[in-house]
Parts: sequence; C-alpha cells; structure tokens
Amino acid sequence: MRAVEKIVRVAVGTLFFAVIPVVCAEVLTFDASDDTFILPTSSGTRNGGGNEVIAAGPNSSTAGVVYRSLIRFDVSALGGQSGVIDEATLTFTHADLKKLAADDEITLNLFLLDNSNKDWVEGTAVYNVEDGSPCWAALAYDATSPTPWSGGEGIGNSTTSAGISAYLGSVTITNNDVAVGDTVSFSLPAAALSAIKSWSGGGDNAGFFLTTDEDDGKLNAVLLASDENADYAGPQLSVSVSEDDSVSFEPVDDNFIYNQTVYSNRNWGAYEQIAVGVNSSTEDWFFRGLLRFDLSTLQGQFASIDSATLTFVHDNVVKLSSDSNKTFAVNLLLLNNSNRDWIEGAGSDSAAETNESAWIYKAMPDGWTGGDGIGNSTASAGIDALAATATIVPTEVAVGDELVLTLNAAGLAALEAWAAGGENAGFLLVTDEVQDGVKNALLLASKENGTYAAPVLNVIYSAGYAGWAAGYGLASGTEADDADGDGLSNLAEYGLGGNPTNGIDRGYAMKTGLLQQAGTNWFEFVYVRRMPGSELTYTLQQCDDLPVGNWTNSGSYVETSGVLSNDFESVTNRFPIDEKSKEFIRLRIED
Repeated sequence: MRAVEKIVRVAVGTLFFAVIPVVCAEVLTFDASDDTFILPTSSGTRNGGGNEVIAAGPNSSTAGVVYRSLIRFDVSALGGQSGVIDEATLTFTHADLKKLAADDEITLNLFLLDNSNKDWVEGTAVYNVEDGSPCWAALAYDATSPTPWSGGEGIGNSTTSAGISAYLGSVTITNNDVAVGDTVSFSLPAAALSAIKSWSGGGDNAGFFLTTDEDDGKLNAVLLASDENADYAGPQLSVSVSEDDSVSFEPVDDNFIYNQTVYSNRNWGAYEQIAVGVNSSTEDWFFRGLLRFDLSTLQGQFASIDSATLTFVHDNVVKLSSDSNKTFAVNLLLLNNSNRDWIEGAGSDSAAETNESAWIYKAMPDGWTGGDGIGNSTASAGIDALAATATIVPTEVAVGDELVLTLNAAGLAALEAWAAGGENAGFLLVTDEVQDGVKNALLLASKENGTYAAPVLNVIYSAGYAGWAAGYGLASGTEADDADGDGLSNLAEYGLGGNPTNGIDRGYAMKTGLLQQAGTNWFEFVYVRRMPGSELTYTLQQCDDLPVGNWTNSGSYVETSGVLSNDFESVTNRFPIDEKSKEFIRLRIED
C-alpha cells in the first residue's frame, strides 16, 4: 500500500470562504415516445394514447376503478455515448387537479414493465380503444382475439405481477399543496439505470408503469401531462452520463464448426462468414462459432471494465426462416480454459490441418473438452458461463443489420482476466438449436469478410493509476516517484488531478479558510478526490503536536461533496476550533 500526505496548520485569522465551481456530467433529456393510460370499465376497453393527459389512481369510489399509465422513452441516442449512466430522473407535470381529493394525499408508484409486455403501442384514441392498442383488458385489443397482458388484466400493482419486473420508487403528494404546472419527479435507482443502458443499446424496451396506492373508496387520481399536451411538458427522462475510456477490438481468431458428418472434420478459419444455428429443417445439423480477442493492450491500463458489447453484421439471411413465429435465442458462451488451445486455421471448407479446429477437433488431432462440438450450454465441461444472450426474429433481420450482444457480469469478469494476461479460450457463439421444422441459422461477417465489418468488441473501462501513468509515459510501480520534481509524488498528482510531467500543474489546489456559523468557529478545508469507484482512499488525519506526530483519523468534522468534473468531486470539511489553540491536519491518499 502506498500513501502520500499533505499537512495544513490551522491558524485563526480572517474569515475565508472556499468556492469551487461545479461542472456536471453531460445530461440528456428525452420526451416520451409513447404514453397512454388504461382504465377498467364494463368491457375494460379504454385507451388514452391520444389524450392530453396520462392518469394514475382511483377514478371512482367504486373499488377497482383505477387509472394506470404506461410510459416509454426512445433512448437510442445514448447508444453512441461511451460512458456510464450515473443517474436519471423521470419527471411529470400536473395538467389538471379535478380528480385529486381535497385534504388528502396520494402515493405514486413507479415500476419497470416486464419485457414480456414490450409490444404495447401507444394508440391514438382519446378515450375509446382501437384495434391493436392497449387497454385494461389486453396488451393489444381485438374484438375477437385480443393479446393478453403478462400479469393479467391491468397488469398489476406490485412486483408480484408477472407483468412487472422491478419497483423503482414512490413519491407521496399532499393534494392541497399541488398546483397545475407543478412537477413530480422520481430519482431512478440502479435497476432503472441498468434498463436504460440496455434500451440505449437496442435491448427490449417495455418502459415504465405508473400506479398509485389505489386507496379505494374515493375519487383520488393524478392527471399528468402526456406527450400530446399542448400546454404543459409531457413526461421527461433526464439521464446523466459521465465519460469513461473506451476501446474496440476485432477478433484475432474467428471460425465456425459444423456437425454434419461429412463436414465434422472441416475447418473454416479463412471463411468470410461465421455460421451459427440450425442448418436443416429435418436433421440435427448445427453451426457453432468461435471467437477470441486479444485484450493485452489493456494490460496495466485499467482499474475495472465497466461494460462491453460485441457487435456482428449479418452478411446473408438465406438460412433464416421466413416464419416470424420461429424466433430463437442466440447465446454467447465463455469457453473453459481447457479449450484455450484452439486455433482458427486457414481452411475454407477444407479438412482441418494439424492443430486446426473443427467440430471434432480442438486442435487436430486433439478433441474438445466437452466432447465433439464442445456443447451448447453450461452443462458442458467445455463451457464456463453464459456471457450474453439475445432473441432473433428471423423475418426482422436484413443483410447489413447489426446484432449487438451486451455482456453480463460473467462476461466482463472474463474480459478483465484476459486483459490482465490470464488464459484466453475465447467465446463460443451458439443458438438454442431448437429443431422446429425449419432451417434457422445466422451468417455473420467474419474478420475475413470483404464487404461487411468484422465482429467488434467495444470495451468501456475505468483507467486507474496504471492507465493514467501510461498516458504520461510513466512506467507502472512509479507511484512514489516525483517525475517533475514539484514536491508531489506521482500518486498524489493522480489523486489530485495533476500532471506528473509538468511541475507547474499540481492539480486542484487545496483551499483553507475560517467560517463562523451559528455561533461556532470552523476551520474549512477543501480538497478534491477522484469520484467514488476509484481505487484510491482519502483520509483526513489530525494531531496537536507535529514533532510527536500523534496522527489520528479525524472524527470531528462535517463533510460535504459536490461534482467537480467527470473524474473528480470537491470535498469540503469543517472542523470546530473554539476549544483549540492549534491543530495540524493532513490528507492521506492511499491506493
């Protein structure tokens, strides 16, 4: 463990206020792309997709007659942001108060709809339902064959419903305190941030679901401006994004293997496609893809890998079913390290040469751990974990379209291990291989493809000290050095935002001053620290006798913080000094 210290002596003098400007991360605001309300009636067929309000709460003293609303946002513009979603806020505006009960309150509840309900559309009706639009009784109304909601009629009002995936929070409103034009906001938790990130990358987007405590026995409902409202702002989703470091990799090896008997010993390492899926409408003939990426350029450059996506381009659709109901799953699996010695090979539908891979060979003549073809799930000894998954609707795929897989925690952990120099067996790309009477296989561009882009692994990471130092041409293990001779070690410059190669740039200056407030005299000490999640620890320590150096961790101060940049926050500390004649304070930074 390395540490650096900066010492300040407290001296009582003139009052001083330290002011540090605050610069927020980039904030993007989205209007709702779809919003509507549903309401039970005798037929359950009310839809408000074209209404100027959305609503939530009891619409009658009759039990069960309640409004619930659906809201969805198109956040695809975030897909180009190589950053981390730090926070998000969902805001509604009161458009009318006529359904709020006087001298009462109402609690709004916000949920994430389950993706099984993703196919709802807003509709254009002001109040009456139309074919295909949602209502209380159905996700998509049809007089003879409606599509039901997952969770049943009305979806539900808690996470016990199969139609709801997560509870996102509640806000209680005191009705008498509300005026038309006032706003009500939800600060969204981690579950929502994760969903927004997924939506931004093209993931299924069922949207939000707004309800109330539904206290029956009285009319008590909010009427909030919809995206059709001409007088007040409709629902708005504000997303704060901070930049992170990002790098992209093409595979160093990609190949596919095939089990039809005559082809089971073939190698396709030089082929222009990676084939994945079922290659017969009657036989169990399967393609499986192999990919490996060299992440060694990240070694020593990162503290953590925060997210990653793997993108493919569809080169041909000739092997996909023309039946839209024949959907299938595509799964990205992590190969066990016992299979790490596979080699791409140079074949293009030719018998595997020595050490080349095929369905029956990891490296000819050696076989795969897990048996021929390795396997299709984590039940195989040759596979460690599922890293990503997606659903393919074959009729919605066109040549040139992208297939984007977002890696899960297991996938990110593997990337970190590979980037740190660990064994790298790579990925196995498969489908669920359901033999459903149709041929259903993906033909994806490989790195040898001359028309479409090769697979791309995009990695977003936090750099840490090693990456920061490398950016200045410093070797690892130089934390204690003072490269520019300015009296601050390299670790201190990293911790305080300095430049270790420029003696003039020592980073954000620490500031001190005196403050009197509520009859108490305070010593104010302001420093910066890297944002939470950094590998650094910042500790304030005190002593009253510098020669003795009896330093103790400070426990008698008030601390506040504020965002200074994407990487730093300012920290203001106040120490009471009325009972002290002298005090020494130091900031200790450790990694």
